[in-house]
Amino acid sequence: MIIQEAAKHNDLKHIYLELYFNVACSFYKDRGQLTQTYIIADYLHPSLTKINYLLNASSKKHYVNSFIVARRNWDKLFDINYIGELISKKQTDTYRNYGYEYITGDTEWYAGKGFVANKVRIDRWNLFLEGGGEGFDFNNVSTDWIETLGDIIRFCEKKDISLTLVSAPMSNFYLSRGQL
Repeated sequence: MIIQEAAKHNDLKHIYLELYFNVACSFYKDRGQLTQTYIIADYLHPSLTKINYLLNASSKKHYVNSFIVARRNWDKLFDINYIGELISKKQTDTYRNYGYEYITGDTEWYAGKGFVANKVRIDRWNLFLEGGGEGFDFNNVSTDWIETLGDIIRFCEKKDISLTLVSAPMSNFYLSRGQL
């Protein structure tokens, strides 16, 4: 749906689509943390595409928050401290220049273009996180993800838009946790 919106306002010739394997296993209707969904929706022009996006991005229990922007942080509407901090934050140069300030400082630093670098090392060649972590199983890929990817491919074919599927590099220790 985002690609459809972009195609309405731009002459798209080629799209690079990142496929992140952890997202592949989620069902849209089961999602409860919708901050990313709302960020995307807030930048979409009012249209049927935006309505369709919000209807398909979550379950019915989130529709009020999806369609009534003021409702998203309703519990903080009269919280003077929260509102004051939010206004102060949005007036900073960091915020206005898309800076990233949520780093530890000791091991992380903002390296530009949305990338937070980290110099943490894995001790003694330990390939696994403590507790082993959850593995990735291709059998758990959701039908939502498969259908959405199919929709994107068909849309690009129909509009004669070249499509390149990419995946961000993952370290071997992260990939080795799963059943790849």
